[in-house]
Order: sequence, then C-alpha cells, then structure tokens
Amino acid sequence: MGELTRSTAGWPSRCSATRRELAEYFPDLTARIEALPYPTDGVVIKLADREYAATLGNTAHHPRGEIAFKFTNIRRTSVLRKVVWSFGKNCLTPVAEIDPVEIGGVTITHATLHNVQNVLDRDIHVGDTVEVERAGDVIPYIVHSRPGENRFPAVIDRCPCCDTLLVRRGPELACPNPECSETRLQNLLAAVRNIGIERLGEPTLRKMMEVLGVRTLKDIFALNRGDILSLEGFKDKSAENLLAEIAKARVVNDYQLLAALNVPHIGLNVARLILREMPLAELRNADESALSGIAGVGPERAKALVRVLREQSDFLDELLNAVRLRESRADAALAALPTVCFTGKMPEKRSFYEALAPRKGFRAADAVTGELALLVAADVNASGGKLNKARSAGIRIMALEDFLALPDVEDNGAAAAVPEPETEKKEDRPEQLFLGI
Repeated sequence: MGELTRSTAGWPSRCSATRRELAEYFPDLTARIEALPYPTDGVVIKLADREYAATLGNTAHHPRGEIAFKFTNIRRTSVLRKVVWSFGKNCLTPVAEIDPVEIGGVTITHATLHNVQNVLDRDIHVGDTVEVERAGDVIPYIVHSRPGENRFPAVIDRCPCCDTLLVRRGPELACPNPECSETRLQNLLAAVRNIGIERLGEPTLRKMMEVLGVRTLKDIFALNRGDILSLEGFKDKSAENLLAEIAKARVVNDYQLLAALNVPHIGLNVARLILREMPLAELRNADESALSGIAGVGPERAKALVRVLREQSDFLDELLNAVRLRESRADAALAALPTVCFTGKMPEKRSFYEALAPRKGFRAADAVTGELALLVAADVNASGGKLNKARSAGIRIMALEDFLALPDVEDNGAAAAVPEPETEKKEDRPEQLFLGI
C-alpha cells in the first residue's frame, strides 16, 4: 500500500504509491488540485528509492529519477480592446489589453503578445475574440484569435515616443532613433543593471535624465552629492547610499562592461564566455569570422557585436577611462572553483550572494546540474525544484547562515570546506513513486 501525507486543509501535498496505484489515484488528485484556493501548474513524479534514482544520473535538464508533469493550462475567451507597445532594451514589446477574465482565481486584463512577428503570424487585430492562457499559471498570453466584426491593425509603424519610422530587427520592432528618450532610457537602465548599480531603478533614472541631463553610464559616474540631492525624494542618507554604490561599480568586470553596451542577444553569461576566450582589447579589433568561432556566439551575435563595438568605440574609450577593469582572463582561477547555486527567498538580492561566492571559494551557477558542488537554501527543509533536484542527485545542501559563516578564502588561503550532507535513512518498502505538488 502507498503512503499519503495530508495537509491541515485535508488535501494531499505528497503521496507515495506503486505505478498501478498512482494511475488509479491520479484523477482524484487532479480534481482536488483544481479546487485549491491558489494556482498550481503540475506535480513532480519521482522514484521513492532515492539510492536507485541517484544511480540513473541526470540529463542536462533534470534527474532521470523524477519528472515534472504539467497540467493543461486553463484558457478563457475575451476580446482584444487595445495593444500597447512598451519599450524594452533594443525593441518594443506588444501588450494586449483585454476584457477582464478570471483564470485560476486571478482577474486578467493584460496579456503578452511577445513580439511583432507573433502578432503577424497569428493575424491578431484589435477587436478580435482571443483565447487567453496563463503560462505556468503566471504569465498570461494569447493562444490564438478569431476575427471580430470590427477589426483594426494592432501593429504600429511609428515610434510612440519620437514618431520615428520603426524598423524590423528579426522578430522584433525597434525605434532606430538614437536620440529617442524612451529607447535611451531603457538601454541605460539595462546598462545600469549589468554594471551592478542595484539601487538605481527606472523612476530615479528617468529623473536623472530629465533633471540632470544624464545620457550614458559615463554621466552617472560623474554625478556628485549635490546632483543627487537635487532630485526629488533624495535626502542625505539615500544620496550617500546611491553614491557609494555608483563608486563601487567603478571597479567592474570586463564582461559586465561588455554587456552594458546592450549588444543584441549578448547578456552577462554570453559576454563572460566571450571574454574568457578573447580579451576586450583584442575583441574590439576582431572580425565576424573570429567571433563566430567562440562557443555560444554564432554568426548573428558576431555580426551585432562587430557593429556595436564599431559604433560605440569612442564611448567605450570614455567609459574605460571612468572605471577600473577586472579582466576575465586574469581571473581564470575562478573557472576552476567548485560551483554553488542559491535558492529561496533571501534577505539580499541574489546578485549579492553570487558576488560573495568567490570569497567563500565557489563560483556561482544558475541551475542545479550534475556538476554542482553546493546548493545554498534560505530554508533547507523547504520543497522546491532546485532542492528536490539536489536531494535526488546527492548534491550537498547548506543553510544560508552556514554558508555566510564559512571563512573567506583570502583569510586562510584555502578553499571553503563544505560539510557532507546527512544521509537519509532508507525505508524498507516495495517499489514506489513519490508524487509532490
């Protein structure tokens, strides 16, 4: 017989059963899940024999001893009333405004349309009847549409900010005007995030552009205390905190600086890969052929990179004079460090702990894979995707407070020691599967 654990609400949060029992039990489980007062997007089915499951190893995506079973998302019918084109980094994104519909207890009035190519491929017009779904019970999007009686084009041809004729860049619609204030704002915001100035959000950046005439990262590095205090909402303490963070960002990794140039499809991870293979000085003179040969780049990224480095050459020179650069090649030892991943809601932003990792003798990773050395959790007793994967794969799990208490490698010259995980006592039971929501 299988085991069943019930929460105080009376519905199953975890159960174990043989394969035959699971098939019999599953319809009842899904019915109970649909009646929950909050949304869920699926269940995880895993082998109860964890030692055997660990011998199966991992794919690039998940341990072979478990699999996620996603439910079919709930769909509702509505009418598309308006399409708003919002500004993002290097492009405009269409957002649908629809008649309110309820999905999973949430009232939906907006849905993403992804990009202009999606709108054209699906022949979506304002006034159409649309079917809306919540992807993973989180992001609403339009699955398909049926022509309405009174239809109007959803695609625009001129920039809603500066009235410049828009251009197509792959599947995206973009404003080509380098002086467009909204495009410049979004690109500067992306650059600020890549460079690591966490306290500088969009509202403050907009004020800086409007009041102080800020246009580039170089302008931000040139700000003084009086400039910050002239902005509405800033007092002595908040101005000091922001200036301290700007000063800290002057010492920057070369891959952060490259990502801050907003080259299409080159974020922090790809920039890091590129600069491990080729230093920035050499990169500035490289041709498309040489760049295409770097793993993870390819011809499209190489073409965009050559174009942006050529167009922003003078600006890059100015920026290099304003910062102190840490080169990726000079930090090659980082690549040899064991990897650590962080999960759960933590007191500071995730980037804080990832930046701290090398001091503790680790290199930050984004996901739980077979190569991961350590998973640091806000709550080691919680249940979640990363924690479940780590347990199944036998990866070490450590509480955040224990990780923070590890000695810095600079202090003792040795890599941080990680305690072995506790071995879970194996129960005697027939072949079973665990089912977790």
